Amino acid sequence: ASGGTLSPGENAIGALAIQGDLDMAAGSRYSADIAGDGRADKINVSGTATLRGTQVNVTALDPAQSYQSGRTYTLLSAQGGVVDGATPGTAYAQALTNSAFLNVGLQRTANDLNLTIEQKSVEPTPTPTPTPTPTPEPTPTPTPTPTPTPEPVPTPTPTPTPEPAPTPAPEPAPTPGIFQTVMLTQNQFNTAGALSVLAQSGEPLRLYNNLLVLDAESARDAADQLSGDYHSSTSTALIANSQVVSGVLGTRMRNLLDTGTLRMPAMALNLMPSAPTTQNGAWVQPFGNWTKVDGNNGAGGLQQSTGGLLFGADGSFTPDWRGGVYAGYSRSKFDADNRDADGHSDNYHLGLYTGAQIDALRLSADVGYTWHKLESERNVAFAGFSDHLTGKRNAQSLQASGEAAYRIPIGRMALEPFAGLSYVRYDAKDMHEKGGPAALDVSSDKQDTFFSTLGLRASSNIDVANINTQVYGSLGWRRAYGDLDPRNIQSFAGGPNFEVQGVAQTRNTALTEVGAKLRLNQRTDLDLSYQGQFGTDTRFHSVNAGVTVRF
Repeated sequence: ASGGTLSPGENAIGALAIQGDLDMAAGSRYSADIAGDGRADKINVSGTATLRGTQVNVTALDPAQSYQSGRTYTLLSAQGGVVDGATPGTAYAQALTNSAFLNVGLQRTANDLNLTIEQKSVEPTPTPTPTPTPTPEPTPTPTPTPTPTPEPVPTPTPTPTPEPAPTPAPEPAPTPGIFQTVMLTQNQFNTAGALSVLAQSGEPLRLYNNLLVLDAESARDAADQLSGDYHSSTSTALIANSQVVSGVLGTRMRNLLDTGTLRMPAMALNLMPSAPTTQNGAWVQPFGNWTKVDGNNGAGGLQQSTGGLLFGADGSFTPDWRGGVYAGYSRSKFDADNRDADGHSDNYHLGLYTGAQIDALRLSADVGYTWHKLESERNVAFAGFSDHLTGKRNAQSLQASGEAAYRIPIGRMALEPFAGLSYVRYDAKDMHEKGGPAALDVSSDKQDTFFSTLGLRASSNIDVANINTQVYGSLGWRRAYGDLDPRNIQSFAGGPNFEVQGVAQTRNTALTEVGAKLRLNQRTDLDLSYQGQFGTDTRFHSVNAGVTVRF
């Protein structure tokens, strides 16, 4: 009947035997299943099969059969013959598929209806036609000027016409892979190139054939999932986090070198009195932040949160200079946008810091090393295919920072312009995901990034409900240089290498901080503050509460 569907196997391979004749009306559908061993649904008719405009729907392929050279299946056999009963000018049957990469067709013989499935051929990119080089005009022979001298004037030798330089033949453009024909971003295109040459056997062929049945939009989504851009993006977050550690140390040095009250974060214990500043001290400080980076470079966005603890000890080694050592631990959690990918990094910190107050000039610097132990989970899923992938990777980062600031008292206020410079070297080892055919081998990579900072801090003392309160804030501008676009070289098992970019480090970032420090009594201060960083693709937020206890 028109609009009816005939499926011999009901989502499984089956054979339907019909005693007598079969008449399939216009608008009827034949839903055929194809098995991994090359079998397909089939209808056997003892009489005549009349086709009046049937649709044959192809939604899945044999995962163990390559279709690069085509494959034919017999879907219908009739002892009395297969008859074209369609209205004149219309097709007796039509094979349909949503695939952007397959050609499907039907062939009717005397007693059979056959389905042919073949991968589309890809035309090479046209080679550009070179612009012909014009032949230069010959230099005209000059006409000799007569002179009154009776001596004959020799005829000058004409300038030879230069030979035109041969135009080099253009390099022929490579033929794109079958899956590259519908891709839009560079990450999609590079990933599709590797997928287009997957081995035509085993698990790689299963992945390949599941891609073949996709429409263009679904194929692009699959390429995004398969690209592994998450692995490239995590380095952007870890490099940015190095600036958080450096900021903690900078705050520590400002507190040490400030002749007033020392400011410490929430749950912090400061064992060093604020005066005299030459005494030794020890400290512990929790820290945390939340960051969202929008997608760019063809990579999905990334959200990350980090919480950790730093502790250290410091002392004076000259009347002006102080220095110390620190260590700590933090954990960063990552969650990719528009990808089913997440993970974390356990970070172990160790380093040195120093600073000096020379009249109104304050100098500070720090250098640190961090060991990162990363773990990740990815799920790749599209029509007919799913894969769960896990990976572990080690990385290290070296960061060094310095800052100069100048304090300018203005009545009860103080202004402090400052400038800083920071360098980060990130070095990630290679990684081999575990899972199915979508698992990636990720090569090692290195990034060198520099940050410069300019800004202004301000503070003032006021009374709030008879409580001596210092309010403060800062505005700054940070600019990043160097390796801002993270890139990984990756491959599927046995396949060629391809490059994938992660989300880029934001080049220009606005820095903000506002806070208040309340002196609750002679020994205790309460400090509340907010820090924010805002770039074109990045938002960073941190809220801190600090308690200072003087001994």
